[in-house]
Amino acid sequence: MSEAIVDPSGEWLYVNETVGQRTSRYPIRADALLGAKEARSAVSKGAACGAPPSRLGRCPRTSG
Repeated sequence: MSEAIVDPSGEWLYVNETVGQRTSRYPIRADALLGAKEARSAVSKGAACGAPPSRLGRCPRTSG
């Protein structure tokens, strides 16, 4: 996983998956556990950095 972010409503966790080359989302349940995964979109394989872009369309930051 390269990035995970909670949407502004607090109802969904969006995940950009590096290996899977897709963005998925999980509902955040009332008990704070995640519900079933939903695949949302495939990521273009032509990203300049070789990794899925973030939700803003940018390459993810690397640590270091």
